[in-house]
This record gives sequence, structure tokens and C-alpha cells, in this order.
Amino acid sequence: MKRVISALLCAVLLLAIPITAQAAEGDSLRTSAYAPCASMAENRASFRQIEELYPLSSPLTRAMAAAILAGYEGVTEFSGQPACPDIDTAAWYAAGADWACRNGILPASDGGQFRPDAEMTRQDLCLALQRYLVYSQRTLDTINPW
Repeated sequence: MKRVISALLCAVLLLAIPITAQAAEGDSLRTSAYAPCASMAENRASFRQIEELYPLSSPLTRAMAAAILAGYEGVTEFSGQPACPDIDTAAWYAAGADWACRNGILPASDGGQFRPDAEMTRQDLCLALQRYLVYSQRTLDTINPW
């Protein structure tokens, strides 16, 4: 009997999922409970250039990480001398790489090189995210309250 009740309860819960995932008629994504998801979709637009150059299945490079984090800070333009000599001032990642290098988020290597095409390991990414949190004086709950 317990198994039958458990099975019925699971079936009811599974059938209820599609019903609760829909916004009420007349609700827009802005007023529904799914507004944070809509906001994330809008933020994707800022990464279109990176997605065009590098498919989502390609490894994350230092240039890509710098451009993403700089985008969160609103850094879009580069001017002046680059912080590292191997940052191409005409490249799509120049503003982000210069910003990340100057602020210690993605510091230069021992030789003073930024190495924009170097692939990032999980450890590199975690360190960069931790440095970014310290730089921006944010905590994880202020970035994503979920």
C-alpha cells in the first residue's frame, strides 16, 4: 500500500511540474517568477561576440574570461598602453584583458605576459572568480541570490 501511495504521489508531482512552470496568462517574463531567467537571457547578448568566435564547446581561454568579467563591470573600451606587452590593442579582448591584468584578476605570468590564448584550468577559473569577488566587493549572494 505504501508503494502505491508513493507511486501516486510521484506521478502527481511529475504531472504538476509543467503546470507550475508556466507563467499565468497575461504575465510577462518581467512580472513572473521567472524574471531572473529572463535577465540571464538578456545578459547573454553581451557575450555574442565571444560565442561567434568560440563555440560553447571550446575551452575557456584567459581572453574569454577577461572579456566576460570585464563585461560585468561595464568595461568596453581600451585606450592607452596595455598592461602586458602581448595584449593586442586592436583585439576584441583588449579592454577586458587590460582591465583584468591591471586589477590582478588575471595577473600576468612571471615573464610579464598575459597569454590571451592560454586555456584556463578549473583552478585558474576559481582563482580568477575569487579575485573578481574581492575586487568588486561582492559576495556570492549578491551576484546570484538563488
